[in-house]
Amino acid sequence: MQIMKNFTIILIMALMLKVQQIQAQNNKDIVAVAAGAAIIGATIAALTIENYKEQMELHATEYILESQNNIKKFELSLIDFDGVKLSDLSSVSCFSFGIRVTNESNLQENKVLLMFLSKGWLNEFGLDVTRVKWKLLSYEEWDDILFNYVSLASPIKLTDKSNLPIFKVTSNNNYLDNGNFFVNRNSSGVAETYQKSAEITKIGLTTLTVNLVKYKNIDNSGKVKEEFAFPLSKYAGDTYLLKDFSPEFKIIYNENSMGLYIKSLSKLVQLKRSTVNLINSYLH
Repeated sequence: MQIMKNFTIILIMALMLKVQQIQAQNNKDIVAVAAGAAIIGATIAALTIENYKEQMELHATEYILESQNNIKKFELSLIDFDGVKLSDLSSVSCFSFGIRVTNESNLQENKVLLMFLSKGWLNEFGLDVTRVKWKLLSYEEWDDILFNYVSLASPIKLTDKSNLPIFKVTSNNNYLDNGNFFVNRNSSGVAETYQKSAEITKIGLTTLTVNLVKYKNIDNSGKVKEEFAFPLSKYAGDTYLLKDFSPEFKIIYNENSMGLYIKSLSKLVQLKRSTVNLINSYLH
């Protein structure tokens, strides 16, 4: 009887061990299937985002071919597409393309093509070009837009996009209540006094950061450094400053983005600060 009891216990333990092995193998299979599905899903997503990119580049190419004359050659690339996810596309209101044009006289010029997107531009078939509006800008036109954008928030009166003032840190004791001085808090919260210097820069050499305008300065060794030029006034995140810029646009200033209100579409398009900097760098 005891032998039978022991045999029964051994049999039950063996069965339990076998069940555990089967479950473990099933779990491995499930993990493997899930991992495979994730890889397939990621591949499909990557292919899809690449397909949308190719469609946008195709339509941009067709626009250049249809609208531009006296072109011998051009190169086209998306400026601000890196890092864009498929889930981001439906919320994007503008993409920018860099266009390097060579005319019949072999003169080269960089331009930027803005692709403004209306609601419904993205569907299961791809890009609906009927919901896209294009704007091709030379560097002079872009400079005018950027200059007016910066002027909206500058505490300093700006009069010339090619002669922007540069301010340098000076002793607090030197401060005078006129347009040649201002006080600004640095990233550590310390108040610093700045005085207008004899140096100037151009809007095309500037970079926008949070509440600051910096400029590219070349030192004696030829190294390019970004240095402080002048501050931008601080506003709450829901504050917008605007200027009626042209029959096409109103320019909207916000700390995080450049807004272009397109009158013909009754639509506000926002360019991220990083995109603004990329466009400015490409054109110059």
